[in-house]
Amino acid sequence: MAAAIVVAAGCSSSPTRVSAPKPHPFSGVLASTCVIANPPARPQVGGPVNGAASNGRFTRPVSLDEGALTIAVAPANAHPAISAQLAECNLRAGLTAEGFPIEQEAQLTGLTFGLATVTVEDDLLSGHTLTSGTGSGTPTPPALHAYHRRLAWVAVVRPEIKSSCPTRSTSTVPPTAPASPPTRPALPGYQVLVVDANTGADGFVYVASRNANCIDAIEPPALSPAVENVSLPWTLVHRGAAGYSAAINIAVRACDGGGDANSSFLADRDRPGLVTTDVLRPLNACGAANVRQFVLDAATVGSTLPATLIHGPVGAVDTSG
Repeated sequence: MAAAIVVAAGCSSSPTRVSAPKPHPFSGVLASTCVIANPPARPQVGGPVNGAASNGRFTRPVSLDEGALTIAVAPANAHPAISAQLAECNLRAGLTAEGFPIEQEAQLTGLTFGLATVTVEDDLLSGHTLTSGTGSGTPTPPALHAYHRRLAWVAVVRPEIKSSCPTRSTSTVPPTAPASPPTRPALPGYQVLVVDANTGADGFVYVASRNANCIDAIEPPALSPAVENVSLPWTLVHRGAAGYSAAINIAVRACDGGGDANSSFLADRDRPGLVTTDVLRPLNACGAANVRQFVLDAATVGSTLPATLIHGPVGAVDTSG
């Protein structure tokens, strides 16, 4: 998706057939549809959060990192503007702080989801770097706003963080020296995705303090804007004369990753003619989506686009890969 953009000025019109679904509005922050509208239920995450939610609501409070993030029981008469179904499938289309699909982690270690009131320490709202950037294809989320007992939809996962630790030299350690056991308690390593239950905006991912890999240390909590993977509707404008590429229109927001001037899209290599146009969309308001023209390239160098282009599923990509 992030291949260099190809200039389409030399393209000429030619007859083609396009199979496309009915258009869906994508003017809001959350996707209005999901690839899997009703994702299958997953067991709740283990550890202290296990059993904290039932029937789409948190039923007991959860406090992480001495109150840096507090999830409290929502009032019984709270009626969010965004439904539980839409909120859950959008959050399951989100990414962990390391960029892995939330749904993938839910399949591995479970998911706890529900309505709650959320409070975050203000000093965690600035200085985030986990999901923002300036490179091609990188989302540029707006600043986060304060969370003080705000009604929100919450999803908690417990990612399996793995790494290859460097080999350490033992030449300075006497052969008889005993190995030093870990002195820190084992932490659950939660990551919490939160989105405002009434606006679908101000989404963030909270990384709870966790045991560092390779060394006996604790990584402090961190917070950054949440993003989700969204497959957007597209329309064909015209094909290139040589058949290697085409021009397509997509409605993107200024902060969407993969929707900048250096982005282009590829047809599917394994399913000829299938075209999906995915972007990384911050769960944060940054203005309305505007139609822009992009290049669609054939799946491989030297190949041509099939005569029939098939529209892939649109909506929040709440799948594991």
